[in-house]
Amino acid sequence: MMDINKDTLDICVITYNRLEYLKNCVWSILASTKVKYRLTVIDDCSSDGTAEWLKQMKKNDKINTVII
Repeated sequence: MMDINKDTLDICVITYNRLEYLKNCVWSILASTKVKYRLTVIDDCSSDGTAEWLKQMKKNDKINTVII
């Protein structure tokens, strides 16, 4: 069982050309995850603006790690 005072939940989201779905997913995680967590998003070279959005979210400290 997770001790919410000590442990950190790792959340990993993988995406490819699904920017609107990714935005919904990330905003949902940010709004509803109540335990300490690290959010990592992996983008498989999307061509729909995903990389730019992820870089901005990382810059604003909304996402811990971005891998493109």
